[in-house]
Amino acid sequence: MRHLLVLLFSAIHLGATLPTSCYQSVVDQRGPTVSIQNGTLIGTTNAHYQQDFFLGIPYAAPPIGQLRLQRPSPASNWATARHTTSYSARCFGNSINLLGFSQNTTELMSEECLYLNIVRPSGILAANKVPVLVWIHGGGLLEGSASDGRSNGTFLVERSVRMGTPIIFVSFNYRLGAFGILAGREVEAAGLAWPI
Repeated sequence: MRHLLVLLFSAIHLGATLPTSCYQSVVDQRGPTVSIQNGTLIGTTNAHYQQDFFLGIPYAAPPIGQLRLQRPSPASNWATARHTTSYSARCFGNSINLLGFSQNTTELMSEECLYLNIVRPSGILAANKVPVLVWIHGGGLLEGSASDGRSNGTFLVERSVRMGTPIIFVSFNYRLGAFGILAGREVEAAGLAWPI
């Protein structure tokens, strides 16, 4: 958890951002670059909204194999610049499958889903002190994701700039259902239960 906070606050301190798939066509090909504890990130810029997006930043090791059903482990460092221009897969969850509900999803789901996204106004420097809004998606610990259109911070960042108090928006995926929130004496005895 400490490593998640270090990565999160490093990214926030250096500034970062997040786009939506519908804005992918309006991006600057060079992309903004920031360095964090784990390595260098190359994001994308949405010139129309004047925002930088850093999407799919790993904040923990993929919870697969020996790490499945364990507490998160720190993300590995990367030696070359990492392109952070698209959302990660959603964490496995339950789609409620009711006609017309936005919770129904056809997006890719995977256990390898512990990633965060950052949206910032373009031009924000590391020396700029701006508020950070961390968005934890809803879904009753059973469904949802940081790539869901309901979790897109573009509007909030744009609105904050127009109000004269720009913010940096951070959203992240977390494990859902049995992969993330197990209950029972055995789980508690193994030290895997999460205090809720």
